[in-house]
Order: sequence, then structure tokens, then C-alpha cells
Amino acid sequence: MNDKQKQVIRKEIEKHIEEILSDREMAKRESDMFGTKRLLRYMESSTASKSFFDNTDVDDLMSKYEEELIRVSEALGNSTFSSKQKMLNFLEYIRMSGMYENIDMRKFLMPQTVSAISQSGINVALLGKGVCASQASFLRDLLITSGEDAITRKVYFIDEDGMIEDQHLVTYACSSKDGANFFLDPTWYNGTINSLEGSFNSADIPEQHRSLLSMLDVTQEEIESARDTVQEYLIDRFQIKDISTQLGISEANDLDKQIRILTFMEKNLAPASEALNCRSVVLGNREIECGKLLELFYKANNIDYTLKCSGDKYNSAYVTTIDGMETTIYPKSAFISDRNNNPLSRKLHFAKNEQGENQYLWAFSDKRQQQFKTSIKESRKVADAVIVPEQKMNKNLRATNRQFADTLRADVAPVEVLENNLAAVTQEVTHDDSAPGLDDE
Repeated sequence: MNDKQKQVIRKEIEKHIEEILSDREMAKRESDMFGTKRLLRYMESSTASKSFFDNTDVDDLMSKYEEELIRVSEALGNSTFSSKQKMLNFLEYIRMSGMYENIDMRKFLMPQTVSAISQSGINVALLGKGVCASQASFLRDLLITSGEDAITRKVYFIDEDGMIEDQHLVTYACSSKDGANFFLDPTWYNGTINSLEGSFNSADIPEQHRSLLSMLDVTQEEIESARDTVQEYLIDRFQIKDISTQLGISEANDLDKQIRILTFMEKNLAPASEALNCRSVVLGNREIECGKLLELFYKANNIDYTLKCSGDKYNSAYVTTIDGMETTIYPKSAFISDRNNNPLSRKLHFAKNEQGENQYLWAFSDKRQQQFKTSIKESRKVADAVIVPEQKMNKNLRATNRQFADTLRADVAPVEVLENNLAAVTQEVTHDDSAPGLDDE
């Protein structure tokens, strides 16, 4: 990472800290018109979240962020991958390990009250949660660290009267191989080819940029290859196989496999300070959205599944098999949005009954209902005994690998500056693109 980019990141982190300190001061006031007290309860709801937002040391956050960029780039953006593969790997990584802030912003007088705490790449990189500015910035920094050129850019949504209706942050990337320019939208990417379009067609993008940009041209096979790569990395990092062994998943029947995974999540669910858009699980110092953790458990334990996605990446459904029957689960519905005591819901796996109608599997018969009750009861006992291992990370980054990003960056030929050349635009790094208020989608 070059000095210029370090300066950009440092200023973004400083703005992040200023916002957190300001919110804490506002929360001391008797009035809570803007919902700052509610926001602080949300920020402090889990051990991971509280630890992250309590850290107001610029140097420490800068160091941790740089180490995370190097760690992920070494695994998913090293020289064995082409420019396109790096971009796709990083999109999959953010899809799997990063979630949008899951508090309902619409319930705040000013939604930007929430988005303002989540503008820096450190949010999604270190905590696992961040709005579009955080996700786009993290993607930008990963690409730069791995030897590509990238910037973040605002795009606007215009209403029928020609007024700005909304703003959004995306990443423009320039391939180090052939200078091709790509429009990347990590917030809208849900793991499907169609979602690579992101907000490109619906946003009001300057024509001189639109004419030079293209979608990431990949096949479904390439997406699945990137997904396998990212999943294997995360399974190893979070030691999912170790957890699976403690849960006894390999010896369990189909139903118990599913329920043991869900009760482990339930045991480690991030507490809800109020109704949340989706639930997450605390693994050490970060949170991971339930659906993506389910993917990792399925992959680690060779449980066949098909990912179905419509809309945003948190509405994912997983089609799998229980006792020879094709069943579907929506992880977003599997846990009650605002309950902390036994939050596992009744909205679990469903399948088609004899009449061809979708019905929750537990409701198929009294026998099946009893199977679910017994499995949940016993699985909760197993989950209670699980010791969550620490993340498996190279802890010698500071001593041995600090030059990784700078070495890559030095190998990239300078981009020729030409008028209306987006490759030149990617050399311009500004701070205005991460201004609070641009994340209300």
C-alpha cells in the first residue's frame, strides 16, 4: 500500500472516530430526537461490536486494518490470480464475511444517523458489518493492496422530477493487466451473475464514465470457483471444521446436522437491542450473517445445497436435503428478529407436502414435530458445550509481511493519464465519496 492510500485511509478512520465520539456526547443529552441512544445500544449489543466501537485509537485501527488487507490479499489476491479473479474473489469475500448494518434505518428520524458510523472500510473489514461506503472502500483497498487500481465513486438515483432521490457508493476498478475498467458494486452483489450489474443501469452515472466502464464478464463456473476459494479460506480462518467436530455433525442424521448448526448459531447469536433486519453470529471479534455462516457449515461438512437469491444478499435461501426430501430454509427467518432468549423460530425448513403445497417440515405430522422438538432440545445441549476457537490468522504479519502490498504496488506500471480515460480517474483518490448520508439505499 503506497503512502497516498495510507493517508486516505487514515483520514477515513479519523472521521469514523470523530463520529463515534460525537454520538457518545449526543447520547448524554436528555432528548433523543435523532435516536442516538438507540444507536449506541445497537453499537454495544454484542461483545464484538462494543469492542470495535470502543476502539478510538487511530494508530491501532490503522494497523489492524492494514494487517487485514494484507492477510486477505495474500490469500485471495496474490499473483496466482488474474485481475478478474481477484475482483471476483474479493466480491465473494465481502458477500460472505461482510453484512449491511442490520438495524432498521427507516425507524430513525434521519437514517444517516446510522450510516454515519459505518463509512470506513474498517467497519466491514474488522467487525463484519458496514453500509455501502464501508463495503466499497474495503473493496477499493483490497484491490489496491493486491496490485490493482481502484477508487470509490458516488452514484446517484434520480426521481421522475429530476431530483436526487438517493446516493450510493461503488468501486471503479482498473485491471493491471490490460487497463480494462470495471464497475463493481459489492453491496448489491449477491453471488449471482445478474447482481454483478449492481446499480449500474439504475444509477445516474456520468456518461464519460459509463462509456468506459463495463460489468465484470464472468461465467457461473467462475463465480462458483471464486466461492469455493473464499469458502475454504473462511472455513480455515474461523475453524469451522473444529466447531463441526465438537457438534458431532459427521455422525448425526440429516435433521440433527441441520439443527445442530442452527442451535450453535442460536447460542452465539449477536444480541438484538431491537428488531433487526437479519441476525448475525459472534465469532471472536466479528459478526457474520447467519446465512453466510450456514454456507460455511454446509461446505465444511459436505452437505449439498443450492443457493437461491432474489433481491439483496440477505434474502438468500438454501435448498438442501433432509431424509431424502428436498427442503428449503431462509436463514433470515430462522431466528426471531428481536428475541434474545431462545430466538430460534418455527420458520425452519419447508418442503412440498402431499398436496404439493409448501409446508414447514415439522408440521408434516405429529411424528415429525416430535423429531424437531427432540433434536432442538438435544442439540442445544451439544451447542452449549462447544468452545469457539480463535480465528486462525498469521500473527507475524507486522514482522514478516509488511512489504507485501508495497511490493505488489511497485510491480504495477503507472497508468497513463489521458482525458476521459477512467484508468486515469482511478488514480484520483478523494474523501468526498465517503461523506455521511450517501448510504440510504
